[in-house]
Amino acid sequence: FALIALAPFAKSPTRITHIGLMSKKEKDQLMAIKIEFAKLNIQLEMSDNGLKIFPSTPKGCLLNSHHDPYLAMTLAIIGLRVANIEIDNVLCVKNTCPDFFTLLATLDTHKINV
Repeated sequence: FALIALAPFAKSPTRITHIGLMSKKEKDQLMAIKIEFAKLNIQLEMSDNGLKIFPSTPKGCLLNSHHDPYLAMTLAIIGLRVANIEIDNVLCVKNTCPDFFTLLATLDTHKINV
């Protein structure tokens, strides 16, 4: 999911392939990402075997984690570069990575170059 979070800031489209063997749960996660990326103004194309994420200028908005800790963390990483992102249900990360938001807060976003 970290690559998906960085892809909108790349200079050219990012392709992630060989996802055809994903479980239904994983495919549902990708659909949730597509929904939330649309809210952010990030263009994402999905096929049976891959994703293509286009360079974008995301905009801040209210997002939904869909109670998925990996999606919540992905959206939070985007929030390092995009102002005014608010994510509902972020507490779902506490079982997966209890210190995630503490760790995220220690990053100096001005030193992150994508």
